[in-house]
Amino acid sequence: MSESTPRIDRRQILIGMGLTGLALATWPTSWLLATGSSATDIAAERIAALFNGRDGLDGLGQQYLRSAQGRVDPKDLVEEILPPSIGLRAFVDASDDEVRLLLSARVADDFVSHRITSVEGWILSRTEMKIAALVTLRGI
Repeated sequence: MSESTPRIDRRQILIGMGLTGLALATWPTSWLLATGSSATDIAAERIAALFNGRDGLDGLGQQYLRSAQGRVDPKDLVEEILPPSIGLRAFVDASDDEVRLLLSARVADDFVSHRITSVEGWILSRTEMKIAALVTLRGI
């Protein structure tokens, strides 16, 4: 007698692919959160890493922090930087390109909504100033 190969149907393949996709979609955040970091901490690190080393940001960040007189919490900055249309977890799971796009849209919206500030003759969005402050705080 010959052994027969078990038959796999299309339904089993689709279920397997769906479960694999679900596992891959939730893995990055789940793994990072398992390290003890909060989603807000991870978002702060991502934002700071994207802009770290940019000329002038540290000076702008220091100026923002001086004007706030020490009342700046990185978690509050993250909440103010994130676009209201996206949740924290979705932001953490987004690719670097998606994060850049989201932040660019947030800056553009600041200009449209007149959420701007003048610093040494430069007109900047409040989001840009908060990113600079976050980069400065994460570098301390």
